[in-house]
Amino acid sequence: MTSVNYKEFIEEIVQLLELSNSRQSPRSVNIFTTNYDLFIENAIDEVSKNKRLIFNDGAKGYLTRYLDSSNYNQVVSYKGLNDNYISEIPSISLIKPHGSMN
Repeated sequence: MTSVNYKEFIEEIVQLLELSNSRQSPRSVNIFTTNYDLFIENAIDEVSKNKRLIFNDGAKGYLTRYLDSSNYNQVVSYKGLNDNYISEIPSISLIKPHGSMN
């Protein structure tokens, strides 16, 4: 699989999540991989330049990062101007039990 394939895969996931009704099912998906590479992370970076999405790798902290499984249970929403609506943002959770090269 090439980096282009990863980007197309992530774009397709985001498109499906955008079409879903968040009142019936959450706009979130879990990706499980045993790969060490950063292809998925790079693809998400590329897609997020043009699409609003949340990427969750289960880590908390900025300089000192640590894994916290409760991070996978979060829902993130966008609140409209003047609080006139709330829209759930598509969320991709990445589960990498073997870690990553980063």
